[in-house]
Amino acid sequence: MKLPPAPTELWLPTGRALDATGLSRTTLHRWKRDGFLLEGEHFRHGLTPRSPLRWNVPAIELAIASTRELPDRPAD
Repeated sequence: MKLPPAPTELWLPTGRALDATGLSRTTLHRWKRDGFLLEGEHFRHGLTPRSPLRWNVPAIELAIASTRELPDRPAD
């Protein structure tokens, strides 16, 4: 059984976030550009302009899950 990540492990660099989510780099950055992923909630910038982005994988997974809808069940 895998333990939940420690708070410092919530924010992963892009490569590790891609591995953890199974998303492509293109999709992750497109969602960022389009506003689906929000700064401070789903990603954050580093301390310097050249620092890599960090991604909050659990928050990204929740955002994805929230967009999925189950089809309506047929009426009996």
